[in-house]
Order: sequence, then C-alpha cells, then structure tokens
Amino acid sequence: MKFKIEYINKFGNKKEFVKDFKTKEEQENYSSKLIKNKNKRIKISKLRDLQKIEQDYNLLLNDILCKKRKINGNLYFIYALIKDDEIVYIGQSADIMGRLSTHISSSKVFDHYSIIETFSNISSDYVLKKEKEYIQIFRPKYNKTYV
Repeated sequence: MKFKIEYINKFGNKKEFVKDFKTKEEQENYSSKLIKNKNKRIKISKLRDLQKIEQDYNLLLNDILCKKRKINGNLYFIYALIKDDEIVYIGQSADIMGRLSTHISSSKVFDHYSIIETFSNISSDYVLKKEKEYIQIFRPKYNKTYV
C-alpha cells in the first residue's frame, strides 16, 4: 500500500515523497528509522485512491459553483459594525470588503459586521439617505454625522 511520507530533516528541510509498504511492520520500521535520524514532524499518511480524490474535487467544485454570485455593477451596501451586541457604526459602500479592511486597521473596536441592505442600480443619493436613516435610528458611537 502506498503512503505519503512528510517530515523535516535535521537540517530543517522539508521532505515529501511516496513510499510503498507491504506490511504494517515495514512501515513501523521505516518510521523508527526516521526518528533515529533526528527528523522532526514526521507524518506518514495513507494515500487515498486517485478516483476518490477526483470525486472529492468534483463535489467541492460543484458546491463552490452552486454558491457563485454574479458581479453586478452599481451595487451598494449599508452595513453595521458590531461590538458584542451593540451596533457601533453604520456605513455604506460599493466595496464592502475594502471598506471593512479600512475599518479593521482603524481605531474602531468591533468584532462582527452585518450587511443591513444591498442596493443594485440605484442612485448613491438614495443610499446616503438610507444610511442617514439607520444612523439616526441606532445612533452608533463611531458615527459623528447625521446624529
């Protein structure tokens, strides 16, 4: 049976290869030899059948493709930053991930976010109006305008 051998040798180099063992004893002897030669992080794992790997790949691919989303132009998001169960900031952006990245590197303290509304093909003035309404309702501590 084929096994994948992975380890870090005594010089710090990662080694990885496939080896065929006919018996469990042969595998254990080889493992002992690796340990005696001062190798570290030794991992010997049974190789799965190639057909099984391809089936898993296709299942994973289909799962990902079922969840795909079309990239639409003119998408806007109104979102909330949340600390524990308190809304601490309301914002709007067409680039939600970029905006979150900016918030993460800011001084704002939050541990979650939530997308409140998503708009497609609507004027930015309307999105600003909706953002203002949410800020006036929740009065988050990090929002300084519209309060």
